[in-house]
Amino acid sequence: MSQRNLEEIFKINYLTSVSCEIRFTPLMIIKDKVAEFQKEIRNYFPNIQKGIFPISGFEFNEWIFHTNDNRKKIIATTDRLGVITTTYNDFKPFFEMVTKNIGKFFEIITDIDKVSRIGMRYTNEIPLDKDNPIKDILNWFNPTIYEDKINNLKPIAFSSEIRIIHEANTLTSRNNFSLIIGNSPKYIIDIDSYTEKEIETENINSIIIELHKLAIKEFHNNIKDEFLQILRGKK
Repeated sequence: MSQRNLEEIFKINYLTSVSCEIRFTPLMIIKDKVAEFQKEIRNYFPNIQKGIFPISGFEFNEWIFHTNDNRKKIIATTDRLGVITTTYNDFKPFFEMVTKNIGKFFEIITDIDKVSRIGMRYTNEIPLDKDNPIKDILNWFNPTIYEDKINNLKPIAFSSEIRIIHEANTLTSRNNFSLIIGNSPKYIIDIDSYTEKEIETENINSIIIELHKLAIKEFHNNIKDEFLQILRGKK
């Protein structure tokens, strides 16, 4: 792999979803603070939906705040807060959106001074040549499946996952390919970097940056130089 700028902003972007999620010990007082939190963010996230989802026999409330185009969301429950976008172009504006709204949340929910998990997830969906998707996979990526199996078996689908521990952080990298007859084939690179340890809320921002760098490095480990030129708009 040639020398690369890991913070390069590409001309072509295949990211379909980027999210940041914070988890903490369940706190029922959050239910009473939802209206106050909504007031703080409603200028940018004017819409709200409420849902109930079951986990292990228990029911949990979920509040989804979203933009008018539904492409940016904040999801809050009694034990987690997530910020999601489907219009990711650059880490800086996403980081600013995340930290601004997480900051507002913890200013209101003052009972939380530590969190138990922080995660960053990047999902790329890359279209492939309909007539010869395997050729694109072999030319563009370093999939976590043996190359000879791709060459010899010519699969119409595969899914692979690799989990790596990097010091205090963990990274899960998933590669998925599915060729559905009549539809355009896609190759999905799904990278989830996270840390599961007790972290003081004042240190959340620096951990998010660490996890972002880890995920970007893994993305570059997944792609070959030919695909890098495609991202740069040179092919």
